[in-house]
Amino acid sequence: MIFRILLLNIMLFSFSFSSFQELKIGDIDDYYKSRINKQELRDIIDQIEYLFESKLNVNVFDYSEYGKTINIIYVPPTKLEKRIEKKVEKLKNKEKEIETLNKKLPLIQRKVNRLKQEFESNNRILTKKIDSFNSYVKGINQKKSLPKNEYIKVKNYVKNENIKLNKQLEELKKEELIVKKEIMKYNKSVRSFNNLIYQYNNLNNEINRMSRNVKKIKGMTFGIKEIRTKIYYKDGRRVKEKSERNSMDKIEIYGFRNKKELKTILAHEILHLVGLPHINKKRALMNPIIQKNQLKKLTLTKDDIINFNNHF
Repeated sequence: MIFRILLLNIMLFSFSFSSFQELKIGDIDDYYKSRINKQELRDIIDQIEYLFESKLNVNVFDYSEYGKTINIIYVPPTKLEKRIEKKVEKLKNKEKEIETLNKKLPLIQRKVNRLKQEFESNNRILTKKIDSFNSYVKGINQKKSLPKNEYIKVKNYVKNENIKLNKQLEELKKEELIVKKEIMKYNKSVRSFNNLIYQYNNLNNEINRMSRNVKKIKGMTFGIKEIRTKIYYKDGRRVKEKSERNSMDKIEIYGFRNKKELKTILAHEILHLVGLPHINKKRALMNPIIQKNQLKKLTLTKDDIINFNNHF
């Protein structure tokens, strides 16, 4: 029943080159200090290092106090993101209401069924009593005459039995009224449930439409690419040589919902730092959009390993 809400989370990098790198922890914005500290971040880096070395069979990076910095920076959300966040919060509340009512409905239904069964059982019993009483009265009426003593006795019996049956009939009507009220209560709850589902789906569709216009950058790798041209003459001929030099500076992480997401983003950016480009392969760590499988369990896919071997 629950629809997935996807904001386009993109991880970018600028110029890089394929080589072993050293890195270190830089600044953690105060906004994130309640979610992650430097020791926890170091543990995550060590886990990423172990994963890369075990999957790639080569030392990709090391931690060093002289390495390239990893900074965690808070970037305030845009107005559109704030609107989406509010609607997502409303959606979560709707989801809770739906779950609560979804648990409640079977209980109400069981109660209604129990009351209906009891009413139907009592109704059958009383109907038999009334039918038996009416048969008795009919039989008495068919008799031409009764002795005075027997007549008085029958008359008192009929009167008392009639009072007794009428009382039971009134009780049964009250019981029927209770059943009807419970049925109305159940039907009202069903309508509320259906209305909540309708509201939830509308809200979810609205969030999805708004989210198409949001491209949220989670992390970025920075570097400088220098292109140098050297011109000289050799054997009377003009020679032009072109060379490129790359210099990486840092990794910046801009946002994460939990440590698993932080680990995924950081692993992605570290591979950019050592020189790997994006690949448009589903489930791959180096896909520019965060993949759900990587959030569940960080790993390198076959496509990631091929990408590494082609560039490192």
